[in-house]
Amino acid sequence: MPGSSTPRAPFPENSEWPDGDRLIRVGRLRRKDAVPDSEWGAVRSVMRSPAHLRGDEGVRLVVRFDG
Repeated sequence: MPGSSTPRAPFPENSEWPDGDRLIRVGRLRRKDAVPDSEWGAVRSVMRSPAHLRGDEGVRLVVRFDG
């Protein structure tokens, strides 16, 4: 859309189509679904302290994975 700052998704949310013996469905993934508390809950807990002091916008998590 001209003048719109929000890009349009190539496939609308909740659309679905068959692909051989699979069904492909487009859906919204929430952060807690992508990164469950069971794996990152302790990190989020530690980050709440500086967020409380500095505000949510003043806290960033930078992660480096060596591999």
